[in-house]
Amino acid sequence: MNSFLYEGNISHIRYAPINKKFDYSLFMLFLDLDELPKLFEKFWFWSAQNWNIAYFRRKDHMGNANESLSESVRNRVLKETDKRLDGRIFLM
Repeated sequence: MNSFLYEGNISHIRYAPINKKFDYSLFMLFLDLDELPKLFEKFWFWSAQNWNIAYFRRKDHMGNANESLSESVRNRVLKETDKRLDGRIFLM
């Protein structure tokens, strides 16, 4: 799999005009668009087929819902730039 879940922290400190400090945990998904169906099958709380806590509905995203999201991205880039993308497409 090429997809990852990145975890980290963001922090901020300010001394003027008032003292302010915060720390937050965060995560970011780095997704290979061709892996979406398999990726959502691996965890009980994610789904690409049925309603769930985290539910990816293809029709809510770019292009024709009858083609893969990566193919919709390729078609859009081709339309806008007249260049065909090769290789993997990732979303962060």
